[in-house]
Amino acid sequence: MANPIPPPAGSWLMAEELFDNGDPAFVDELCRIHDADRLGSFAATWYRDRRPASRKLLSLYLSRPPGVYRHEALVKRLFKIAEGAGDDEVMGWFMVALDRSIRRVKATRSRYIWDASTHFSEEFIKTPSDTTMPRQDYRHQPRNRLIGQVADANPYAQETNKRLFSIATRCYMRRRVWRYFRSLGKQDPQRYLKSICATVVRYTDDDCVDGLALLDNWSLTHVLFHHSAAIEARPTGWRLANKKGLSDLKPAPAFEEVWKGKDEPLLEMISEAKSRTVRQWMIYWAKEHHPDALRCVPVSTLLVWVTSEDPELAELAIETLTTSADLSRVTTTQWLELIAASNQDMLDSLCSLIAEQCDPDKLTLDEKVKLACTRPVPVAKLAMKWLQSSEIQSASDCRELLRIVDAECAAVRRDLMALVISKLRDSAHSEYGSVMSLLDSRYSEIRELGWDWFETDESMRCDVKLWQQLLETPYDDIRLRMNALLNRHVPNDQTVRSIAKLPTKLDANLMRLMWASVLLNIDRGGRQKPRIVTTMIERLQYHPDEADQLLPILAVALRSVRQVEFRSGLSGIVQAVERRPEITTLVQQHFPELVLN
Repeated sequence: MANPIPPPAGSWLMAEELFDNGDPAFVDELCRIHDADRLGSFAATWYRDRRPASRKLLSLYLSRPPGVYRHEALVKRLFKIAEGAGDDEVMGWFMVALDRSIRRVKATRSRYIWDASTHFSEEFIKTPSDTTMPRQDYRHQPRNRLIGQVADANPYAQETNKRLFSIATRCYMRRRVWRYFRSLGKQDPQRYLKSICATVVRYTDDDCVDGLALLDNWSLTHVLFHHSAAIEARPTGWRLANKKGLSDLKPAPAFEEVWKGKDEPLLEMISEAKSRTVRQWMIYWAKEHHPDALRCVPVSTLLVWVTSEDPELAELAIETLTTSADLSRVTTTQWLELIAASNQDMLDSLCSLIAEQCDPDKLTLDEKVKLACTRPVPVAKLAMKWLQSSEIQSASDCRELLRIVDAECAAVRRDLMALVISKLRDSAHSEYGSVMSLLDSRYSEIRELGWDWFETDESMRCDVKLWQQLLETPYDDIRLRMNALLNRHVPNDQTVRSIAKLPTKLDANLMRLMWASVLLNIDRGGRQKPRIVTTMIERLQYHPDEADQLLPILAVALRSVRQVEFRSGLSGIVQAVERRPEITTLVQQHFPELVLN
């Protein structure tokens, strides 16, 4: 196998130019340079450069995993210089970088009990020994004596788990950086608190993906859980105490009295922390030891916390908002923006708070309808509550309310539409076209409500224009209801007798389209088809000029119903022929089995 080609080496001249300009590309270029001696000499120059841009580059460099080939000298000298200078900021950066340098894993090993002659497996924690960065240079790799080729051991291989220094050295450097902050806490507690607060916000969720990863953060665990009885410190790392689990791990920081003394750094950390673990610790500590400080948090900050993706922080913000004295200063616009940007898991609590604090009379009908059309259930319910007190004052208000036919919340959609219909029915500004918006809805429950309105309103039931529009409906459930209404026979009902005359007034082509759509639906049972056949035969008797369009449909329909309906249909066709002899030829073409004398 051919030896992998190493990446191109970096240019020292380019790196110096980028460094002088404070360009962030300097860090990438520096990581491509593998001259250990030159890198080690550069450490003092870099640290002595006190420009903000230079410090920013140093922060960016140390925020990366310590795994750049041949950079041991640079990292170690920077560490010693910062430690000797008492630079709390840079030592904080090293604290995070070194905490990330070791990640243990769970492994299984087999044990054999000689007395019982049995095997068993047990789980244990180990530190992988193959994460150390190779020390040899690829240009001086030994050749394979058998085949005369360079051995395939490329130190530049793209392996993200490779780190500088041996495991023992990394453990030593972790202990040394905590020793620095421990001494700082004893000598100057307030300086310790300030530097630690600025450091722990650099940890991210990737640093605490599980309980084991949390304990691998040696210094962070000291900061947050130093006195916890659930864990024990060992030279190789933290471990759970005997018969203890992670559920027993409670906040017990080093220099606990310092954390109890001041609340300002704590509240800043809650907003700035990038790790959920750190944020949860801060929230717990604030609730436990600084409840008064939480009540003094500005409303503007609490509103930002509500929109956090961390449910604990959002819940804390809502709890604090309920007792805030400045809550009345929040405008209606801010509440609406909060609903749109807030954590979905917190909407129930948030909507309950908004219902108590927000005046619905300050919202426009358009804003209420927009909320009613959203998907979250708490928001839709809140909008429905506000719509109950809304009044329709114009035709444009009717059109605004009809936008709720597109409401996305299935749990509230039917109740919302029932509320809208009740308001439209009582309003003098609603038009007959309003019901068509419901009957054309893509949601079946809204079409059902629309049909109930249409069927119970006498003026709508007998409106030919409405029927003409309904005949073009693409929805099968509406077609079935139309057919059932047209075929209803109640002699004492004047309204029904008026409906019975509608087929003679409606467009013939649209009527035939509706009948054909019902008859040719193979997924439907036969309960509706006989009624359609009866209606078509009646129309054939009164409109023989439509025989060439109606008879092909009847021929298909009669052959798809049961024998009883088939004989009844043939009987009806015979009666039609007797009344209209001119259609005899067409009938015989489509019904050859029918013998006419």
